[in-house]
Amino acid sequence: MGKARQWRYALVGAACVGLMGITGAEEEQAAKPAAEEKTVDLDVSVNDSNEFGFIGTGEATGVLAEAYPLYSRLQLGSNYQDLLLRAGLPLFGQQGLVTLTARGLKSRREYNFGVSKDEVWTSETSFGLDVNGKLLGMTFGGYAGANNAPGKDLGSLRQVQETPDAYLEYLVPRRLTGSRDYSAGLLLSGVINPMLRTRMSAGAQRIETDLLQGKSTKTEMTGSFALDVMLNKGTQMNLFAGTGPDAYNGGVRFYFPLDKTLLLSTQCNGQRQKGYDSLFYCGIGLQYRFGGQQIQTSFEANNPDGFNQQELKTLVRWLPAYADHIGTAPQVDASAKPVLVKVTSKRPTPTPTPTPASGPTPIPTPQPTAVPTPVTTPLPTLVPGTPPLIAQIPTIHYSASTFPFQANLASFITPTNGDPILGYFLTGTLPANLTFNPATGVLSGVSFASQSQTMTFWATDKDGSSNAVSFLLAP
Repeated sequence: MGKARQWRYALVGAACVGLMGITGAEEEQAAKPAAEEKTVDLDVSVNDSNEFGFIGTGEATGVLAEAYPLYSRLQLGSNYQDLLLRAGLPLFGQQGLVTLTARGLKSRREYNFGVSKDEVWTSETSFGLDVNGKLLGMTFGGYAGANNAPGKDLGSLRQVQETPDAYLEYLVPRRLTGSRDYSAGLLLSGVINPMLRTRMSAGAQRIETDLLQGKSTKTEMTGSFALDVMLNKGTQMNLFAGTGPDAYNGGVRFYFPLDKTLLLSTQCNGQRQKGYDSLFYCGIGLQYRFGGQQIQTSFEANNPDGFNQQELKTLVRWLPAYADHIGTAPQVDASAKPVLVKVTSKRPTPTPTPTPASGPTPIPTPQPTAVPTPVTTPLPTLVPGTPPLIAQIPTIHYSASTFPFQANLASFITPTNGDPILGYFLTGTLPANLTFNPATGVLSGVSFASQSQTMTFWATDKDGSSNAVSFLLAP
C-alpha cells in the first residue's frame, strides 16, 4: 500500500474522531415510531481500495406498502462492477419475512502465472434466500445461498530454460480455477437496549473448485457478528466481522447527523483471503432520508407481534455470508502443469570427413555408383522412461526475519536409471521478491509478504521424463 493511500485512510479515521465530537448539537427529537412514516434511505459514497482503486457506491432502502422491504446496491469502478438486489416478502401477517437475494459481480485483478503477469476480468453470480421470524421478542431465522464463478483459460505460452547440456522448451498453461460454493446457516438478531442492536450467524460452506487435473471439494464452518451502537444523539457506529473457508473480513461504519434528514457516513473495511494479498477499502458518503422521517436517536424495541418498518429495513440491509465478500473467487490453477515439448542438445553435430581421391580409376566396365549417406546426430527425443523420484516437501517458511532465505528444492530429488536432471520448474504464484533458479532448483530472496501459496515443483531428466510434487510456501 502506497504512502499516499495510507494518508487517505488516516484522514478518514481522523474525520471519524472529529465528527464524533461535534455532532449531536441538535436536540433529540421526541420519540416517534419510524414504522409509521414512509421513508426511503439513499446512500451515496466513494471508496478507495488498495486493489481495485476508486469505487463509487449507491444504495437505496425502502418499504413498499408498509410490508415489502427492498434494498439495492450498485458499485462501479474501473476495476470493479457489482449489482446486488434484495427483496422481502411478509409471512403470517408481519410476523415473518422471506428475503430473496441476487448479485452479479465482476472484478479485474493481476494474476501471476509465472511465465507472465496478466490483468484479467472475472465474474461471479450469487442467489439465495433467508427467512426470519419473531420468537420471544428476538428475531430468529436461517439462510441458504449459492455462488458460481466460472474459470478462465488464457492459453499457453512457450518458455525456454537453459541447462548445462540442453535447452528445454515448455508450454506453460495460464488458467484460472472456477468454483461453486453452497452456504447455509442460522441467524439471530435483536435489540439489546435502546442504544445497542446485534446480529449473528453460524453455518457451513461447501466449495467445489474446478481444476485442470480434476475437482477439489471442501466444507468448513462460517460465522459472522454485527453490532450497531447509538453513540450520541443520532451518531451511530456499525461494526461487523466474519470468517469462512480460507478467508475472513471485518469493518466499521459511522453515521454522523448533519441535520434532521441528512447524515454523513465514513467506513473502512478489510478482507483477507488465501491466495490474495490483504484487501482494504475506505470511503466517505452521505445518507438522505426521503419522506420526512427524522434521524434515529435510539433503536426501537422489538415488537413481539410483528416487524415494524425500521426493523424491515434493517433486516433487508444485513447481508448473508454468501453475499458479503469483496472480489471474485477465481485463482491461478496450480494443477495446470507445464508440458515439456522440445529438448535441444548443446553438443555440436559432427561433419562427415571426405576421403581424398588416389588418382584416375580404370573403367573396364561400368559399375553402379554408391550414393554417400550423410552422417548426422539427431537431437534428443522424448523417450518414455522412469521419471525422477521427488520426496514429499514439507511446508517451507520464507520468514523475512531470516536473511537471506534459501531453499534447495533439488535436494528432494532422487535420479533414476543414472539419468542426470536437466532442469527444474516451479509453478504457482511466488510472494513478492522471491525468485526461483530453474538451473539449480534453488528458491531464494527476501520477502515481507504475508500470504501462503500452494506451489508445484517439477524435475525433468535427460530422457525427458518428468515428475512433480506440490507443497505449501508460507510466511
